[in-house]
Amino acid sequence: MIPTNSGLHYVPYDRTYKGLPVVGGDFVVVTDSTGTVLSTSVAQQQTINLADTNAKIPRRLVITAAGISPAISISAVLRPRVAWTPRARSRWSRDLGARGCPSRDAG
Repeated sequence: MIPTNSGLHYVPYDRTYKGLPVVGGDFVVVTDSTGTVLSTSVAQQQTINLADTNAKIPRRLVITAAGISPAISISAVLRPRVAWTPRARSRWSRDLGARGCPSRDAG
C-alpha cells in the first residue's frame, strides 16, 4: 500500500499466471483513508491465455555479463508472452522485484 498526504491509498497487486509472476499490465486499487474503494485501474490490454509457459530462449543464454540472474515471468506489456526478468541482489541481500523494489516473491 502506498499512502499519500491527501489520505488516498494506492494498492498495487502482484499477479501470477500458472505460478509465474506477471510483469506489466499493472492492476491498482485506489482507496480513501477508511478503505472505501474509489477507483481501480488495469493497464493490461489483453487477457493472458498462453498454451505454453516455457521460455523459448534458454536461461544460460540470458545471464548477463554483470552476473544478473534472470527469472522467468509473464510479460503483460502489449501482448502476453513468456519473458525473462532481471533479478538482482542488493547489498542488503534482499531480492529486487521487476520494478527495483524489494519483493517477498522474488526468489
